[in-house]
Amino acid sequence: MWGVRGGVGGGWWSAGRFWGAPPPRGGGGASAQDPGAFGPGGALRAAGGGGGGGGGAKSFFDEAIRLDPKSITPWLGLADAAMLANDSAAIEAALKKATELAPDRAEPVIAMARYRYSRKFYDDAEAMLRKAAKMDPQSAVPLVDLGDLYAGTRQNPDKAMEFYREAIRVAPTHAGANYALGSLLLARKDALGAIPFLLAAQESAGDKNPLPSMALGRAYAQAKKWKQAQETFTRALTIEPDLAEAYLGRSATYIEKGSRDTMIADLRKAEELNPRNPEAAFRIGMLQQEAGAAKEAYESYERAIRIEPKLALAYNNLAWLAATRRERLAEALAWIQKARSLVPKEPSFYDTHGWVLRAKGDLPAAVTVLSQGIALRPSADLYYHLGVVQMEMGHFDEARGNLLKALQIQPDFGDAGDAKNRLKQSELLPKAK
Repeated sequence: MWGVRGGVGGGWWSAGRFWGAPPPRGGGGASAQDPGAFGPGGALRAAGGGGGGGGGAKSFFDEAIRLDPKSITPWLGLADAAMLANDSAAIEAALKKATELAPDRAEPVIAMARYRYSRKFYDDAEAMLRKAAKMDPQSAVPLVDLGDLYAGTRQNPDKAMEFYREAIRVAPTHAGANYALGSLLLARKDALGAIPFLLAAQESAGDKNPLPSMALGRAYAQAKKWKQAQETFTRALTIEPDLAEAYLGRSATYIEKGSRDTMIADLRKAEELNPRNPEAAFRIGMLQQEAGAAKEAYESYERAIRIEPKLALAYNNLAWLAATRRERLAEALAWIQKARSLVPKEPSFYDTHGWVLRAKGDLPAAVTVLSQGIALRPSADLYYHLGVVQMEMGHFDEARGNLLKALQIQPDFGDAGDAKNRLKQSELLPKAK
């Protein structure tokens, strides 16, 4: 059969620069919530180009060092500039000097940890971040960085969540920690658990970053709170009007009202903004298929495949559309074979394959393929379609058994009414002796 791809978009909070020292507690600097923003002397460093590269920034920070030789801020700025210039020696020299000037402060340690992380010295980075967390127990920054390390490189989401929760205990309104924890919970399909943290991230981010609203919209959608999801995706669009993912997300929220035209309008806007993402074309094809607009559905699915040649569901849906209409059957067989080559153990693809073979008139082959799908994972659709083919072959006893199994597995599946009618008709047909 056919359906839409699942999944939730990911990506960690990334609102600031890589090198920035953490903001001072209680506000100040560039941003009290930005884990990468510059803290002490934030205005000074912003004046130097925000740590940007180029001779101008370096000259600015050199002058700042001359005026205040004991300040770590220009040295961290120099590290920023050197990073953008990919000058490893200058980066290490600047960070080493900042550490010498402030051996008891966590900021240079965190900056060095981030540098070591960028060089893939993950154990060193972790040791430095743990040291920074002990040096400043009231700072959420090293805890968030540790969470990111475990969520990403270490592939240990449980440990990552421990660090994010500790960061939130230290700084309850920290946007990055709340966003990251909420995103991990959302990835685990715990939408109701994620929503409070994503709400906190959205409130802290305000109108500056659409990511918390995007994640929160997905959480509401996952929880089937369509009105809240629609409002939240719309909020993301007020922050960033050309955000294709927000149009994609919002399009699904109209499902409760069945507003197909409105859904397609949002999907077309998403496709216009990001023509390299196949999801919009694929979902437009689904809506057109539901509406009986076969020609348009073919075009949309084929457009999705041109964008992403490995989109197995699009091949499957093309094959199903052709099989149900008994047209383009040679292409249908090629499409479903391609889908199965991409995802070999998906039972629903066996279902489609069996239906294509039925449409081509090869009923014995259809029985074989449908039975293979049932062996992988039984479903009402597979049993129903197997029963239909067996009835058409005159194997009425086997057909009755499989139609009954379909209704037992899912009494209200899409073709339940037809299955019941076929069972009634089969009572009038000869039974095997």
